[in-house]
Amino acid sequence: MKLEFKMALTGTIIMSFVCMAVSYGAMLEVAMMHRIAVAELFPLVVDGTMALSMFIRVYFSKIGKDTKAPLLIMAFFTATSIFVNAVAARDALEVYIYSIAPIGVFACTELSSMIIEKKPIEKKPRRKPQVRGSNGQFVKSE
Repeated sequence: MKLEFKMALTGTIIMSFVCMAVSYGAMLEVAMMHRIAVAELFPLVVDGTMALSMFIRVYFSKIGKDTKAPLLIMAFFTATSIFVNAVAARDALEVYIYSIAPIGVFACTELSSMIIEKKPIEKKPRRKPQVRGSNGQFVKSE
């Protein structure tokens, strides 16, 4: 793995875990307020789907596949996370503060994908088989 890819992926993973920890409490509070059966798992579903979409987006970016589908899924769950976190907020400042975490995950993923897209993995060219000339020595093939 190239150093740029490792650094981008490591930074994205660290930031996503930090952001998930920040938004977990707010989403848990909203889930408990609305009496969702397994409220402890609700934030993990939202943030976990964001994280999975993030990994797929970065991986697709690495191998050169179309990244629109994971990007749209991630955008939807980012918006969901912002909305649910905003419900838990008591004033406009808290809405802003709670929205930073999911936007941070989204931004880290996009930045990582940009780093990776700029440097696609180079395929090694196949070596041509060596050919011997009539004198028994190798000759350059064209």
